[in-house]
Amino acid sequence: MFSMSIFASVIEAAATCATLGIIFLFAARRCRVAWLVYLFGVIILLSGIVLFFLGVGRLDQIVNWFAARSDAGLRSAYVVDVIIGALLIFAGSRRR
Repeated sequence: MFSMSIFASVIEAAATCATLGIIFLFAARRCRVAWLVYLFGVIILLSGIVLFFLGVGRLDQIVNWFAARSDAGLRSAYVVDVIIGALLIFAGSRRR
């Protein structure tokens, strides 16, 4: 099966996601585009909760599925990640 260190890593990732989601929720009201930061905070918080309940076996299947995608599919996912990052940088900047 899976070793305890892999299980601990999944728990750590879930806790990190949940913590980051909570930080986004608390920081959102001070941002330029607060609703966007709230939205990502909720999504990140829920992903941490779901990650905890998925377990190691199902998470391994998801990672293997994603890794088996074509290069174009992976590159398009990375482009979406960069766009989301740019939106969060803009939304997180201070109001003038």
